[in-house]
Amino acid sequence: MNREKEKVSQMIFDFASGFIDMAESIEEKQAHLDIACTAWNMAVLPRNKMERVFKKYFRHLTKCSIEKKEIKLLKGDVRELIAAKNSLFPDVNRHIVNAKIEPSNGDSYRITAAFLRVEEKESAGDIT
Repeated sequence: MNREKEKVSQMIFDFASGFIDMAESIEEKQAHLDIACTAWNMAVLPRNKMERVFKKYFRHLTKCSIEKKEIKLLKGDVRELIAAKNSLFPDVNRHIVNAKIEPSNGDSYRITAAFLRVEEKESAGDIT
């Protein structure tokens, strides 16, 4: 199967459901989804640029009054998500621009998401 043709929402579920499921409330799940999408978007960058964006992201979080212990754990989670994306979808190099969690039956949820359209990416220049 051509992985590029899969739905982005299914790809997110495949690489990040374990991370998303660590959260309890729908709001926390949305926050975990946002982090997973950030990790995906880092993973599609060239390695040297990904490292710069990774460091910048965590410098920003440090300024947001998040405890150092939590940031250290989150760094590990983001590294694992990047590795999972690269392992499962190495040839899919499109940025996720929108992702949302919606409650479904009982404890389950549904992810809706979209990739940046190719023509948008080409006209956007450097989007990070």
